Amino acid sequence: MMKFIRFVKILFWVLAFLPIGTYGQSIHYFDLIHQADSLFNLKDFKNSSQIYSQALRLNPHTIIEDDYYKAIIALSYSDKLDSSFILLNDLDQKKHFSAFKDFLEDSLANKIRNDKRWPEYLKRLILNHNEAQKHYLNGVKSKLERVFKDDQRYRQKLNEYFKKYGVNSHEVGRLYDSMAIMDNRNLKIVMNILNKYGWMGKDKIGDRGETAIWTVIQHADDYPNLQFQYLKMFKKALDRHISDSKPKYALLKDRVFIYKYKYQIFGTQLYRNSKGKLYPLPIKDSIHVDQRRAEFGLPPLKYYLYESNK
Repeated sequence: MMKFIRFVKILFWVLAFLPIGTYGQSIHYFDLIHQADSLFNLKDFKNSSQIYSQALRLNPHTIIEDDYYKAIIALSYSDKLDSSFILLNDLDQKKHFSAFKDFLEDSLANKIRNDKRWPEYLKRLILNHNEAQKHYLNGVKSKLERVFKDDQRYRQKLNEYFKKYGVNSHEVGRLYDSMAIMDNRNLKIVMNILNKYGWMGKDKIGDRGETAIWTVIQHADDYPNLQFQYLKMFKKALDRHISDSKPKYALLKDRVFIYKYKYQIFGTQLYRNSKGKLYPLPIKDSIHVDQRRAEFGLPPLKYYLYESNK
Protein backbone atom coordinates (compact mmCIF):
# COMPACT_ATOMS: atom_id res chain seq x y z
CA MET A 1 0.00 0.00 0.00
CA MET A 2 1.13 3.50 -0.87
CA LYS A 3 4.38 2.51 -2.58
CA PHE A 4 5.42 6.13 -2.97
CA ILE A 5 5.08 6.79 0.76
CA ARG A 6 7.27 3.80 1.57
CA PHE A 7 9.78 5.09 -0.99
CA VAL A 8 9.86 8.46 0.74
CA LYS A 9 10.48 6.78 4.11
CA ILE A 10 13.37 4.78 2.65
CA LEU A 11 14.96 8.03 1.57
CA PHE A 12 14.51 9.37 5.11
CA TRP A 13 12.11 12.22 4.29
CA VAL A 14 14.46 13.96 1.92
CA LEU A 15 12.44 14.35 -1.25
CA ALA A 16 11.18 17.87 -0.43
CA PHE A 17 12.44 21.17 0.98
CA LEU A 18 10.54 22.61 3.93
CA PRO A 19 11.38 26.33 4.29
CA ILE A 20 9.34 26.96 7.46
CA GLY A 21 10.07 30.40 8.83
CA THR A 22 11.49 29.64 12.24
CA TYR A 23 13.13 26.79 14.08
CA GLY A 24 10.21 26.62 16.52
CA GLN A 25 7.67 26.40 13.70
CA SER A 26 9.64 23.63 12.02
CA ILE A 27 9.86 21.54 15.18
CA HIS A 28 6.14 22.11 15.78
CA TYR A 29 5.36 21.07 12.20
CA PHE A 30 7.16 17.76 12.49
CA ASP A 31 5.73 17.08 15.96
CA LEU A 32 2.23 17.50 14.53
CA ILE A 33 2.99 15.37 11.48
CA HIS A 34 4.35 12.61 13.72
CA GLN A 35 1.13 12.66 15.77
CA ALA A 36 -1.00 12.66 12.64
CA ASP A 37 0.97 9.80 11.07
CA SER A 38 0.50 7.68 14.20
CA LEU A 39 -3.27 8.25 14.11
CA PHE A 40 -3.38 7.68 10.35
CA ASN A 41 -1.65 4.30 10.74
CA LEU A 42 -4.34 3.38 13.27
CA LYS A 43 -6.97 4.45 10.68
CA ASP A 44 -8.17 7.21 13.00
CA PHE A 45 -8.83 9.41 9.99
CA LYS A 46 -10.98 12.01 11.73
CA ASN A 47 -8.39 13.03 14.32
CA SER A 48 -5.43 12.60 11.96
CA SER A 49 -7.09 14.87 9.37
CA GLN A 50 -7.48 17.63 11.98
CA ILE A 51 -3.82 17.44 12.97
CA TYR A 52 -2.60 17.23 9.35
CA SER A 53 -4.64 20.34 8.55
CA GLN A 54 -3.17 22.16 11.54
CA ALA A 55 0.36 21.22 10.44
CA LEU A 56 -0.12 22.18 6.80
CA ARG A 57 -1.36 25.64 7.81
CA LEU A 58 2.11 26.24 9.23
CA ASN A 59 3.62 25.66 5.79
CA PRO A 60 1.29 27.04 3.09
CA HIS A 61 3.98 27.80 0.49
CA THR A 62 5.80 24.49 0.06
CA ILE A 63 4.42 20.98 -0.32
CA ILE A 64 5.76 17.78 1.19
CA GLU A 65 3.83 15.26 -0.87
CA ASP A 66 3.83 12.47 1.70
CA ASP A 67 2.11 14.72 4.24
CA TYR A 68 -0.33 16.15 1.71
CA TYR A 69 -1.21 12.71 0.40
CA LYS A 70 -2.12 11.35 3.82
CA ALA A 71 -3.98 14.56 4.71
CA ILE A 72 -6.06 14.24 1.52
CA ILE A 73 -6.91 10.61 2.28
CA ALA A 74 -7.72 11.34 5.94
CA LEU A 75 -9.98 14.24 4.99
CA SER A 76 -11.82 12.11 2.44
CA TYR A 77 -12.61 9.52 5.13
CA SER A 78 -13.79 12.30 7.45
CA ASP A 79 -16.46 13.43 4.93
CA LYS A 80 -14.45 16.53 4.03
CA LEU A 81 -13.99 15.92 0.34
CA ASP A 82 -14.13 19.65 -0.42
CA SER A 83 -10.99 20.10 1.69
CA SER A 84 -9.40 17.07 -0.02
CA PHE A 85 -9.83 18.66 -3.43
CA ILE A 86 -8.42 21.99 -2.22
CA LEU A 87 -5.21 20.15 -1.32
CA LEU A 88 -5.31 18.21 -4.58
CA ASN A 89 -5.42 21.53 -6.42
CA ASP A 90 -2.37 22.67 -4.46
CA LEU A 91 -0.51 19.56 -5.68
CA ASP A 92 -1.57 20.31 -9.25
CA GLN A 93 -0.77 24.03 -9.22
CA LYS A 94 2.70 23.50 -7.76
CA LYS A 95 3.41 20.69 -10.21
CA HIS A 96 3.83 17.91 -7.69
CA PHE A 97 3.20 14.77 -9.70
CA SER A 98 5.11 12.09 -7.82
CA ALA A 99 2.11 10.85 -5.80
CA PHE A 100 0.05 10.49 -8.98
CA LYS A 101 0.18 6.68 -9.10
CA ASP A 102 -0.93 6.39 -5.48
CA PHE A 103 -4.18 8.20 -6.25
CA LEU A 104 -4.76 5.83 -9.15
CA GLU A 105 -3.82 2.59 -7.40
CA ASP A 106 -4.24 2.90 -3.63
CA SER A 107 -7.49 1.43 -2.31
CA LEU A 108 -7.55 4.16 0.35
CA ALA A 109 -8.03 6.71 -2.46
CA ASN A 110 -11.38 5.20 -3.51
CA LYS A 111 -13.39 8.07 -2.05
CA ILE A 112 -11.34 10.54 -4.07
CA ARG A 113 -11.67 8.57 -7.31
CA ASN A 114 -15.42 8.09 -6.85
CA ASP A 115 -16.08 11.80 -6.41
CA LYS A 116 -17.60 13.58 -9.42
CA ARG A 117 -14.75 16.11 -9.40
CA TRP A 118 -12.04 13.48 -9.88
CA PRO A 119 -12.28 13.06 -13.70
CA GLU A 120 -11.84 16.79 -14.29
CA TYR A 121 -8.96 16.97 -11.83
CA LEU A 122 -7.30 13.94 -13.40
CA LYS A 123 -7.64 15.43 -16.88
CA ARG A 124 -6.02 18.69 -15.75
CA LEU A 125 -3.25 16.85 -13.90
CA ILE A 126 -2.37 14.82 -16.99
CA LEU A 127 -2.30 17.96 -19.16
CA ASN A 128 -0.04 19.78 -16.73
CA HIS A 129 2.18 16.73 -16.33
CA ASN A 130 2.54 16.47 -20.10
CA GLU A 131 3.41 20.17 -20.30
CA ALA A 132 6.13 19.73 -17.70
CA GLN A 133 7.51 16.81 -19.72
CA LYS A 134 8.27 19.19 -22.60
CA HIS A 135 10.99 20.84 -20.52
CA TYR A 136 12.72 17.62 -19.52
CA LEU A 137 15.95 16.37 -21.04
CA ASN A 138 14.16 13.14 -21.75
CA GLY A 139 17.15 11.04 -22.79
CA VAL A 140 19.03 12.06 -19.67
CA LYS A 141 15.94 11.75 -17.47
CA SER A 142 15.16 8.21 -18.59
CA LYS A 143 18.79 7.15 -18.22
CA LEU A 144 18.87 8.50 -14.65
CA GLU A 145 15.61 6.79 -13.79
CA ARG A 146 17.19 3.48 -14.82
CA VAL A 147 20.25 4.34 -12.74
CA PHE A 148 18.09 4.91 -9.68
CA LYS A 149 16.27 1.63 -10.18
CA ASP A 150 19.60 -0.20 -10.43
CA ASP A 151 20.96 1.61 -7.38
CA GLN A 152 18.02 0.42 -5.28
CA ARG A 153 17.95 -3.15 -6.63
CA TYR A 154 20.19 -4.64 -3.96
CA ARG A 155 19.64 -2.05 -1.21
CA GLN A 156 15.95 -2.92 -1.06
CA LYS A 157 16.96 -6.42 0.03
CA LEU A 158 19.19 -5.32 2.91
CA ASN A 159 16.67 -5.38 5.77
CA GLU A 160 15.33 -8.74 4.60
CA TYR A 161 18.86 -10.16 4.53
CA PHE A 162 19.73 -8.66 7.94
CA LYS A 163 16.74 -10.37 9.50
CA LYS A 164 17.10 -13.64 7.61
CA TYR A 165 20.88 -14.18 7.70
CA GLY A 166 22.32 -11.71 10.24
CA VAL A 167 24.18 -8.44 9.80
CA ASN A 168 27.63 -10.06 9.51
CA SER A 169 26.60 -13.07 7.40
CA HIS A 170 28.23 -14.20 4.14
CA GLU A 171 24.93 -13.61 2.36
CA VAL A 172 24.89 -9.96 3.42
CA GLY A 173 28.55 -9.68 2.40
CA ARG A 174 27.77 -10.95 -1.11
CA LEU A 175 24.87 -8.50 -1.33
CA TYR A 176 27.24 -5.66 -0.49
CA ASP A 177 29.65 -6.90 -3.18
CA SER A 178 26.86 -6.77 -5.77
CA MET A 179 25.96 -3.27 -4.62
CA ALA A 180 29.57 -2.12 -5.03
CA ILE A 181 29.74 -3.38 -8.63
CA MET A 182 26.48 -1.61 -9.48
CA ASP A 183 27.58 1.58 -7.70
CA ASN A 184 30.76 1.80 -9.79
CA ARG A 185 28.83 1.32 -13.00
CA ASN A 186 26.27 3.96 -12.04
CA LEU A 187 28.97 6.40 -10.95
CA LYS A 188 30.52 6.40 -14.42
CA ILE A 189 27.13 7.19 -15.97
CA VAL A 190 26.39 10.00 -13.53
CA MET A 191 29.88 11.50 -13.84
CA ASN A 192 29.46 11.74 -17.61
CA ILE A 193 26.12 13.50 -17.16
CA LEU A 194 27.38 15.93 -14.50
CA ASN A 195 30.52 16.77 -16.45
CA LYS A 196 28.39 17.58 -19.50
CA TYR A 197 25.36 19.34 -17.96
CA GLY A 198 26.31 20.26 -14.40
CA TRP A 199 23.98 19.64 -11.47
CA MET A 200 20.39 19.80 -12.73
CA GLY A 201 17.11 20.30 -10.91
CA LYS A 202 13.82 18.44 -11.21
CA ASP A 203 12.56 20.88 -13.85
CA LYS A 204 15.04 19.28 -16.29
CA ILE A 205 15.26 15.67 -15.13
CA GLY A 206 12.31 15.19 -12.79
CA ASP A 207 12.29 14.31 -9.09
CA ARG A 208 13.56 10.79 -9.68
CA GLY A 209 16.34 12.00 -11.99
CA GLU A 210 17.73 14.48 -9.48
CA THR A 211 17.39 11.89 -6.74
CA ALA A 212 19.35 9.44 -8.88
CA ILE A 213 22.28 11.86 -9.26
CA TRP A 214 22.37 12.61 -5.56
CA THR A 215 21.99 8.96 -4.56
CA VAL A 216 24.85 7.76 -6.75
CA ILE A 217 27.20 10.50 -5.48
CA GLN A 218 26.08 9.75 -1.93
CA HIS A 219 27.05 6.11 -2.40
CA ALA A 220 30.47 6.87 -3.96
CA ASP A 221 32.32 6.45 -0.67
CA ASP A 222 35.34 4.91 -2.37
CA TYR A 223 35.90 8.23 -4.17
CA PRO A 224 35.72 10.94 -1.46
CA ASN A 225 37.45 13.57 -3.58
CA LEU A 226 34.80 13.15 -6.24
CA GLN A 227 32.09 13.44 -3.61
CA PHE A 228 33.64 16.70 -2.39
CA GLN A 229 33.90 18.00 -5.97
CA TYR A 230 30.24 17.29 -6.68
CA LEU A 231 29.18 18.64 -3.28
CA LYS A 232 30.57 22.02 -4.38
CA MET A 233 28.74 21.68 -7.71
CA PHE A 234 25.53 20.91 -5.82
CA LYS A 235 26.00 23.99 -3.59
CA LYS A 236 26.34 26.23 -6.66
CA ALA A 237 23.10 24.77 -8.05
CA LEU A 238 21.35 25.61 -4.76
CA ASP A 239 22.78 29.15 -4.68
CA ARG A 240 21.60 29.74 -8.27
CA HIS A 241 18.15 28.21 -7.54
CA ILE A 242 18.73 25.52 -10.14
CA SER A 243 17.93 23.03 -7.40
CA ASP A 244 15.90 23.43 -4.21
CA SER A 245 16.91 20.07 -2.70
CA LYS A 246 18.47 21.37 0.52
CA PRO A 247 17.79 18.16 2.50
CA LYS A 248 19.73 16.13 -0.06
CA TYR A 249 22.59 18.63 0.15
CA ALA A 250 22.64 18.24 3.94
CA LEU A 251 22.97 14.47 3.65
CA LEU A 252 25.77 14.69 1.11
CA LYS A 253 27.62 17.31 3.15
CA ASP A 254 27.44 15.05 6.21
CA ARG A 255 28.78 12.16 4.16
CA VAL A 256 31.75 14.20 2.97
CA PHE A 257 32.43 15.69 6.41
CA ILE A 258 32.44 12.29 8.10
CA TYR A 259 35.26 11.25 5.77
CA LYS A 260 37.21 14.52 5.87
CA TYR A 261 36.73 15.63 9.46
CA LYS A 262 35.32 12.58 11.30
CA TYR A 263 32.18 14.49 12.31
CA GLN A 264 28.96 15.59 10.65
CA ILE A 265 26.76 18.70 10.81
CA PHE A 266 23.16 17.48 10.50
CA GLY A 267 23.23 14.00 12.04
CA THR A 268 22.12 12.26 8.84
CA GLN A 269 24.89 9.64 8.70
CA LEU A 270 24.15 6.55 10.75
CA TYR A 271 25.91 3.36 11.78
CA ARG A 272 24.30 0.02 12.47
CA ASN A 273 25.18 -1.85 15.65
CA SER A 274 25.49 -5.62 15.94
CA LYS A 275 21.75 -5.89 16.61
CA GLY A 276 20.91 -3.97 13.45
CA LYS A 277 19.81 -0.70 15.12
CA LEU A 278 20.87 2.62 13.60
CA TYR A 279 22.56 5.44 15.54
CA PRO A 280 24.15 8.73 14.37
CA LEU A 281 27.88 9.02 13.81
CA PRO A 282 29.64 11.89 15.70
CA ILE A 283 27.88 15.27 15.31
CA LYS A 284 29.62 18.63 15.72
CA ASP A 285 27.77 20.89 18.19
CA SER A 286 25.08 18.24 18.67
CA ILE A 287 23.10 20.48 21.05
CA HIS A 288 22.01 22.64 18.11
CA VAL A 289 21.65 19.86 15.53
CA ASP A 290 17.86 20.14 15.31
CA GLN A 291 18.12 23.86 14.61
CA ARG A 292 20.47 23.19 11.71
CA ARG A 293 18.25 20.36 10.49
CA ALA A 294 15.24 22.68 10.51
CA GLU A 295 17.10 25.25 8.41
CA PHE A 296 17.66 22.58 5.76
CA GLY A 297 14.16 21.13 5.80
CA LEU A 298 14.96 18.00 7.83
CA PRO A 299 12.82 16.61 10.66
CA PRO A 300 14.14 16.55 14.24
CA LEU A 301 16.79 13.91 14.82
CA LYS A 302 14.54 11.78 17.05
CA TYR A 303 12.00 11.34 14.24
CA TYR A 304 14.72 10.72 11.67
CA LEU A 305 16.07 7.88 13.83
CA TYR A 306 12.56 6.54 14.45
CA GLU A 307 11.82 6.34 10.72
CA SER A 308 15.25 4.92 9.91
CA ASN A 309 14.87 2.11 12.44
CA LYS A 310 11.39 1.06 11.30
